[in-house]
Amino acid sequence: MSRNRESRWRLPTLASYQGQYFYMALVLIMVLIFFAWMGLQYVKTTSGEQISRIGMRAEIEQETGALLQELREIQGLLGNQLIEPGKRSGSEIRNLLRNMENRFAALSEKVSELNEGGDQHLQEFIPVGKLSDFRNEITSFLHISGNSILRFPGIYIIQTDMLPKSRAIHDALNSIVGQMVQRKDVSEFTHLVYQARHTWQQVQSEVNLLVANRFSVFSDNPEMGIEDSVRNIDKYLKKMQQLLLELEESRVPKRLSVVEDGVWQRLLRNVDEWRQSYQDLLASLHSQRWREDMYVYKSSLLPHIRSMQTDLKKLQDALVQQTTDDTAGLTNVASRLSQTIFLLTVLGILWILFAYVYLRIRVIKPIADTAHALRQEANGNSDVVIPQSKLAETQDLQACLLPRDRFWGVPAPKIDSAFDNLFVPQPSWSPSTTQQLRKLVAALYLAPNDWTPRSEAYFVFPLAQGTPGKQCGLAATGVYQPSLRSPCLAAVEAFSEMRRQVWKRQQGLDHLAHHDPLTQLPNRLLFMDRLEHALSIARRHNKMVALLFLDLDNFKQINDALGHFAGDELLVNVARRLQKVIRKSDTVARLGGDEFAILLEDIGQKAFARNVALKILKELQSPLEIGSQQYHISGSIGISIAPYDDNQPEDLLRDADSAMYEAKRCGKNNYHFFSSELLQRVSRQLDLEHRLRDAALKKEFLFHYQPIVDAGTGQLIAVEALMRWQPENGPLIYPDEFMETMKSQNLDLSRKVTEHLFAQVDDLQEHVLNEYGIRLRVSINMAPSALRDPSRHSGVITTLRRLKYPSPITLEITEDTLLEDLATARALFSELRQLGIPLVLDDFGTGQSSLNHLRSYPFDSIKIDREFVRDISSDEDDAILVKAITQLAHSFGMKVVAEGVETEAQRRYLINIGCDYLQGYIISKPLPTDALLNFLGATEMSLPEKSSASRKS
Repeated sequence: MSRNRESRWRLPTLASYQGQYFYMALVLIMVLIFFAWMGLQYVKTTSGEQISRIGMRAEIEQETGALLQELREIQGLLGNQLIEPGKRSGSEIRNLLRNMENRFAALSEKVSELNEGGDQHLQEFIPVGKLSDFRNEITSFLHISGNSILRFPGIYIIQTDMLPKSRAIHDALNSIVGQMVQRKDVSEFTHLVYQARHTWQQVQSEVNLLVANRFSVFSDNPEMGIEDSVRNIDKYLKKMQQLLLELEESRVPKRLSVVEDGVWQRLLRNVDEWRQSYQDLLASLHSQRWREDMYVYKSSLLPHIRSMQTDLKKLQDALVQQTTDDTAGLTNVASRLSQTIFLLTVLGILWILFAYVYLRIRVIKPIADTAHALRQEANGNSDVVIPQSKLAETQDLQACLLPRDRFWGVPAPKIDSAFDNLFVPQPSWSPSTTQQLRKLVAALYLAPNDWTPRSEAYFVFPLAQGTPGKQCGLAATGVYQPSLRSPCLAAVEAFSEMRRQVWKRQQGLDHLAHHDPLTQLPNRLLFMDRLEHALSIARRHNKMVALLFLDLDNFKQINDALGHFAGDELLVNVARRLQKVIRKSDTVARLGGDEFAILLEDIGQKAFARNVALKILKELQSPLEIGSQQYHISGSIGISIAPYDDNQPEDLLRDADSAMYEAKRCGKNNYHFFSSELLQRVSRQLDLEHRLRDAALKKEFLFHYQPIVDAGTGQLIAVEALMRWQPENGPLIYPDEFMETMKSQNLDLSRKVTEHLFAQVDDLQEHVLNEYGIRLRVSINMAPSALRDPSRHSGVITTLRRLKYPSPITLEITEDTLLEDLATARALFSELRQLGIPLVLDDFGTGQSSLNHLRSYPFDSIKIDREFVRDISSDEDDAILVKAITQLAHSFGMKVVAEGVETEAQRRYLINIGCDYLQGYIISKPLPTDALLNFLGATEMSLPEKSSASRKS
């Protein structure tokens, strides 16, 4: 046992090709590991620090960008402070300034760390020293901006010097004018006084205009406006002095004795003093510091901001340059690494080529030569040339050969002696038989324990081909039963058996991959492959190919009713029938579920495809026996023809599928050829489905409400909610254009639309209750699918219970819905009655009318369809029928609503026969919510409680 374990873990020697291959691979692996380790160390040492520095620079660049943004924000706030000094944005500026100081500190710390890593000269770009001066200047600016006198020095001159003198001059002139008005003096003196007052007012107006022009209030060119104002002020001042001198020389009327002596001299002095102050104001307005805050902003703050921005941008440029250098370094590392990998790849390829040549010379050729010698030896050729090899494995194969002087290392004299003792040569023996017996003697000599003495037995020996033993018919003293076979024979037998098993399993997997496991028909993958092949042949030979797409009608109902086992049996039966109908050269495949595809190759005309479709439909009409029951099925077939419809496999299958749906739409158990109009219809259908899903999400569906009135009094009894679709950018769409498509959508979409519409009804009820104090009864059509599917009944009840006002709701059920066995619908009707929801039988008379409907279901009223109401004034049969329906409903205690009333003659007839309620365009067309509310305001309404009481009576 220990010996076996030792031999199991012994390393192969170079004397075997296994050992040579092992050590060659080991050397290659060690070389690759060494180079990979060296490359990894190289990449780590050269790129680690660069990547770290690039990451730190990215952080610094982010901080720099944030600082530049804050500088721009501060600049904007300072500009706003200049424009609106009273806005008081100082707190925001101070907060930003504090944030900048913190960011500058963090930036300086990160740059210091980066400098330690080898990046120099970055610290000089951080304007930390400028920040304190900038803070002081901003504080000074905010102080000046907050004080109007400091902000505008001219205000001080105006308020302290000019304004008191101006008021003195103005008050003196007004006093004199007041006396003249009292004494009604109209002399030349009075005229001069009025002129002096008016001139002084002009001077003050021009001064105001001068200041306004300085602020660019009235002109985009303030300098021109200032020059105009200065000229006007000088002109008016000269005129004022001239008028005062004339007043001083003129004689004061006796009636104005109250005018003091020397008043004109005093006014002249005031004017001169005012002129001096005006000159000071003018000098202030022309100086650069006429607005101190703007001067500080332009001379100090703005240069500081630009200087810091320049430094930060230089810092960014330096970071970008250093990052570029590091990236170039990384690129060089990657380039060197790529070159190394390429070199290793080339060495690996050369090594593989060397290994291939070596193995071909040292291993493959000796094995091939040995195998050839084995075949020669098996054919009985005794002159076999044994190839010489130093490999142990090849030597084992060569041991299978039988040279003339030695078998498996046993000397020939010993074999001859043993052969003569055991056997008597016969004339009928061939050289091959003798050679096999000599081989057997050699095996006996090597393994004597395998020889079992037995008297009068036949000798059994294995043939070279590895077949079972064959009795030679020779008298022998025993039977040889070898426990070990030749190594070459065992290897050949094992390989052959393994090959047979692999082939067998491969065949099974290939079949499963290309066939349907239930019907054993080709699946979609194999069918599409054959279809593509058929289309290529048809294009080459200018032939036609037909594709038939078959879908079983109502298979789901059969599957649900009988179970999946029966459904599977039905599909297998259909597959057999389809195979009976088509030619052997055609293909029938199951694509999935109850869908089958039939490929008709090399057809001359379309009629052939039509005939096959008719045969299939006829074959399907035969009853199917499942268990002990017989069932009838049918199918709908879509046909597409190549190359007329399409030339690609997927497109041709799509066309046939579309044609199949058209066949179902036309009544099922039918076939239909594909056409371009059909493709356009399918495209429109898909587009409509997509638009419906978007409309549900955007809540574009709404109700229009058509009034229902009492036939006798004209009072509004209820409204019927009629669904409409109002796209965001489009005209109103009516249900005929989208309702059938919406019914085919998933349940979740229908639920969303229903909840949204019922929410509209709730809002309408609440508005009418608050506005008019009544509960407006709303009649809503119930979808047939909600009635047929018991799983949706709980959803209907839940939706109604969620309403704020469920009791004024009436549900309308179309008569066609009741044609099926609706035992579960009675339970739903019962729950609706418990909620107080009245039920209306809609479209009465248009379907297969049954009096059992009126007797079995708890309807409160019925609706006569507009088809019967339309011609009651001209068609006596329709008039009699409407009257009979009305009397029949009354006999069951039900109310009658006539739809589609459009003329006065129709209305009079319906009133005469006792119809209870009217609905139609003669009363009103369906109205949106706003129009309905206006209609309610102008219409006498009846309370729903009274209406329901009258129905029960």
